[in-house]
Amino acid sequence: MTIKKNFKKYCLLLCSIGVLLFILAQSNITETERTYAESDSVYLSDLDWKSASVGSDEMPKKDTSIGKNVITLTDNNGDFVKFDKGLGARAYSEIVYDISELEYKYFTTWVGVDREVFNTEASLQFEVYVDNEKRYESKVMEDDTPMEYVRVNVEGAHTLRLVMNDGGDSTSSDHGDWADAKLHSVNPVKNNSENIREYNGMKLVFNDEFESGELDDDKWVFATTPENGTHHYANKVGKNENIWVENGNLNIRANEYVGDDDYSSTSAAVSTESKFGFRYGRVDVRAKIPTETGMWPAIWMMPVNPDYEWPMAGEIDIMELISDEPNKIWSTIHSGIDYIDDKYFKAGSTITKDHGTYYDDYHVYSMDWQPDSLSFYVDDELVAEINDWKNWVIDSETGDIKERDFPTPFNEEFFLKLNLATGGWSQNVDETTRWGDRTTMKVDYVRVYQNDVQIETISDMEELVEYYNTAGDFSNDQAVHALTLHLAALEQFEKIGNSAKVRKHLNGFKNLLNHQKEEKQISGEAYEALINGADALIDSLE
Repeated sequence: MTIKKNFKKYCLLLCSIGVLLFILAQSNITETERTYAESDSVYLSDLDWKSASVGSDEMPKKDTSIGKNVITLTDNNGDFVKFDKGLGARAYSEIVYDISELEYKYFTTWVGVDREVFNTEASLQFEVYVDNEKRYESKVMEDDTPMEYVRVNVEGAHTLRLVMNDGGDSTSSDHGDWADAKLHSVNPVKNNSENIREYNGMKLVFNDEFESGELDDDKWVFATTPENGTHHYANKVGKNENIWVENGNLNIRANEYVGDDDYSSTSAAVSTESKFGFRYGRVDVRAKIPTETGMWPAIWMMPVNPDYEWPMAGEIDIMELISDEPNKIWSTIHSGIDYIDDKYFKAGSTITKDHGTYYDDYHVYSMDWQPDSLSFYVDDELVAEINDWKNWVIDSETGDIKERDFPTPFNEEFFLKLNLATGGWSQNVDETTRWGDRTTMKVDYVRVYQNDVQIETISDMEELVEYYNTAGDFSNDQAVHALTLHLAALEQFEKIGNSAKVRKHLNGFKNLLNHQKEEKQISGEAYEALINGADALIDSLE
């Protein structure tokens, strides 16, 4: 009996020890995972450099400017931006890190002339070398030059070298900073990793995630016009050419032009013309756009079947950027007669970044298009909402100018266009243009959504009539009035639960729609939607 009791105690003790060891093991795992998560990035100034050379008789400083002040750079508004972490240095300095034993893949930093120790006659130029290969070179920067964001791939590298030179003026008192300099194990500038977004009451009708490795010619065609800049849409396919698909991105690149024609660069443009057009809905385009000198990237729309020349038939610019203002996005609509001031309509607005440019990361450029409004967004932040516009056209036979009713011309189908131009509205490319990745527009995805109309009640049909009436899809008020009266009667029969009367009058409603179609009093889209809605209600009664 005693042996059994001792045996039981022994077993209980062993179990307790086992549980304790398990808990400790889990605790160690959790701690290991936590440590790994926290080490996804590390400040360069928290590491010891392998070597550092003197810049104008002074060694680089960690987490302070050369003058032992807080690291301070210039934002896009000319204001000061302070950083707690970084490296301060003077011209002719060089800092080398041994990263061969570190499993980091990317290096990022902000660079600029230090505002706390500036010399108004000084200038600087920053360079980043990975295993002695130059991966980045800044433009010549002065004390009021906005800071610039840098990202380079260091995966598998042995050394990272940061070089600061004067800007060519040989001023020995140039001071600059590598602000928020970090190494990362995960790319801080991310490609798309999200599932396709869903919107209540909407369905996805067109999308391209660019995962196939080549341009889908069932969705896209190459565009060649207009060439209203200094570029030529050469549309040469292949990596490092003008256009290619790689790593889930559509790449559209501007290259320096070589030839006898009067161009500064070659580039590319794609559109859904003849492949896909739509009217109303939401567009989301996630892209990383170039801001280098001379660049003019755009995401825009043109009419599928223009009844007049540009811009009388309309133009919708979801996103445009010009390199003169690399931190500003424009969203605009155009309509009317461009060479007559009081008969040309243009409306829109802009959104700006306080520091950095739109090249630094991916952003989602969106449009919400309704019969009575056009709204534009960047990362879901409203840029412009336009709910009133004008449209003038010139009669091709008489030459007379007439004004068309709202919401013309933005009640017709448009197609999408993605392109990278140079010059034109933007400044021209020049010797400071850094060709390559910095002149490449990277499109992560294009998605188009439209209303998913669910007809379950007569009230739903009334809302649909109002929707198409706002869109201008009826030729006269009498047609709308006739449908509205018919639906009002139907609603009363629906309320008292008289299914036979509802079915009978729904068939009468369909006859009315057929008559309006024959008399061309209703658009094809409105007719199809209302007929299908009536059929859905009839089916629900059976």
